[in-house]
Amino acid sequence: MSRNTLVGIWLLGAVGCGGTDTGNPFTLELSWDAHSSDPTTIDVTSSALRISVDQAWIATGPVGFATADNCFELAGQTLAPLGPSDHAEAGAVSQTVEVTEDDYCRLVVPLLATETLPGNAPAELQGMSVLLVGTAADGTPFRIATDFVGDIDLVAISNAFTLDMMTPNTFIGFDVAIWLGNVDLSSAQTDGNGVIVIDPSSNPTHYAAFLNDLAAGIEFYIDVANNDQIDPEDTLVGVGQTN
Repeated sequence: MSRNTLVGIWLLGAVGCGGTDTGNPFTLELSWDAHSSDPTTIDVTSSALRISVDQAWIATGPVGFATADNCFELAGQTLAPLGPSDHAEAGAVSQTVEVTEDDYCRLVVPLLATETLPGNAPAELQGMSVLLVGTAADGTPFRIATDFVGDIDLVAISNAFTLDMMTPNTFIGFDVAIWLGNVDLSSAQTDGNGVIVIDPSSNPTHYAAFLNDLAAGIEFYIDVANNDQIDPEDTLVGVGQTN
């Protein structure tokens, strides 16, 4: 069951180069959530003896899709951004969009600076596009934030992926294991309150490691199980790259 379903957000249909006809429009469900590909080391729940991400605030803009026969241009965009959401909360955030049956080569997910804080968001999210709050394996609290603003291209792994009525459920996953896998929290400096702060002005080496893997930790799946979460049977079809 989705935590928050935004219905009636439409994606414009695509027409390929040279006037090639495309398929029929259909309703696609696009869900968003944080997860971990290595939960024994880094998880999205409070767990002892491992890195725990308890909040994963990400501010995203309108998603664009590009067809395989015209990969340099977006076929259309959702009419409204998702905005800042805590994707570590239980349940995925979902949108329904109308797309055209076709082969696609990439999605574009913009990361935006947070201008208006949601009521339950930490003050540190202000001006940031991503904020992770959690605890290191030794119990030390951490806060990781970036003010990176720009498009993340989720590029097809095998040149193209097909979106059609046989695959109506999809998933954008934020993999915290990739984001934090190269961030050595044990060597990071704490602030005056005993919190590890990694951001543009603190722990620069650790911040660079986080930023280097930011795009790769954003992924696009076909949700084969149709349950708004990433399962082993789901198909990874796109991985993030920065422009």
